[in-house]
Amino acid sequence: MQKNKEKDKNAFFKIPNPPNPTHGGQPTNSQTCTEFFPKFIVLHATDNRKLSNASPFLISKAVQGSAGSVKSIKKLPSGDLLIETATQAQSINLLQCTNLSNVSITATLTNTQFHPKKYLLPRSDTFTRQKLKKSLAKGREAVKRITSKKRR
Repeated sequence: MQKNKEKDKNAFFKIPNPPNPTHGGQPTNSQTCTEFFPKFIVLHATDNRKLSNASPFLISKAVQGSAGSVKSIKKLPSGDLLIETATQAQSINLLQCTNLSNVSITATLTNTQFHPKKYLLPRSDTFTRQKLKKSLAKGREAVKRITSKKRR
């Protein structure tokens, strides 16, 4: 009876099966995740301290301890931190975080600037109105062209 309880306790920490060698480690169609998760999270200090004034090594270790290895951490001009996550689990851990190296924080999602339904298009003459309509029909909210000026 006690062995069953131990199995139930450790059921959460099961290691997933290794990828199928015939697929070369790539997930099959049934394994791919189609849901979006918040990739960019802003951490804001609730007291008068600014997170951007803290040591970068301290911030890196604190974020790594609470969420794991994230893609990037950037300091914003407002003193907040913009964190780009790699997995959904990292996003969940950061959104639930209330303390970062003895500084009380609030974690919020960014504005719609990084929303996955917005789509930026490169400037090309081959992009027709039909392709624009198709991309809007897929559920995207806005379509914008990107232009850049080259300095000579």
